[in-house]
Amino acid sequence: MGSATKQLSNQQLNEMTLEELIQIDPETRFNVARAHNIYCYANTIESLQQYPKITETDRYRPTPEEMWEAQVGLWIEEDIIGALADLNNSVAEKLTAAGKHPWVGNLPVKRILGFWIGGYVPPVSDTGSSGKGSIGGLGASGHGSQLAVGPPPTNANAVFTNNGCTTSVDVIQFAINLVVEAKMLPSVINALCEAGFYTPLKITYVAIPQQKFPDGYVYGSAPAIEVRLVFEGCFLRSKYEKWMPQIVKDDIAGGKATISSGGYAPGGPGPSRHGDPGGGYEDMF
Repeated sequence: MGSATKQLSNQQLNEMTLEELIQIDPETRFNVARAHNIYCYANTIESLQQYPKITETDRYRPTPEEMWEAQVGLWIEEDIIGALADLNNSVAEKLTAAGKHPWVGNLPVKRILGFWIGGYVPPVSDTGSSGKGSIGGLGASGHGSQLAVGPPPTNANAVFTNNGCTTSVDVIQFAINLVVEAKMLPSVINALCEAGFYTPLKITYVAIPQQKFPDGYVYGSAPAIEVRLVFEGCFLRSKYEKWMPQIVKDDIAGGKATISSGGYAPGGPGPSRHGDPGGGYEDMF
């Protein structure tokens, strides 16, 4: 809050309407005005998977397998982020046709918290058993929620599909944490499934408390949730095998290949707490 509101007690602030707060607090006024001009928040580009061995060329000379890992990661991110953008854009078009102004507060996907791409899932052995292992992640995200952050398990035995790589199909797991409008979660999941051969493995979510006075992020009046989606993607190797380094094929067969050139966690401390944008935020689409 700005200096004007620091002189008010918490009780006085709670009794004020958002419209009244906007009139006296420049920070709130800025946050609301910005929200009405974007479709989706992301803390920074580092909310996505990072590949410093590719981008920091002054420090690293990437190997062919590292360049391949980054390329595969880019394909997945393009599919998933593109699907989320298409969903928001389709709803925005309907709102515009109805004479309404589309903005982050009335669109399905409100914020990208983090995106983690795991490694190639090792081939399933004859002695493997399905349904075992953990699909959890690392740490917890905002509002004191118990949602995991970090990479997926990259283990066929940890998920119900029990899918691992074969000589013709590559299986890669990934996880994405989002803030979405609660009633639109099925539409979000469906949009991601339609982006390719993507299957949801686990979905967990927590409600975001309604905030009368948004501090940094404005999600609108409809109930919103923070959700973690763990997916697997199945990719027909015949479509790109001619470009695939032989060492990657060998590592997949041996259960050693990963998509982790830059480490799993996005840059920075991971998903920020709701209402605390930290170093700022950018509109994604």
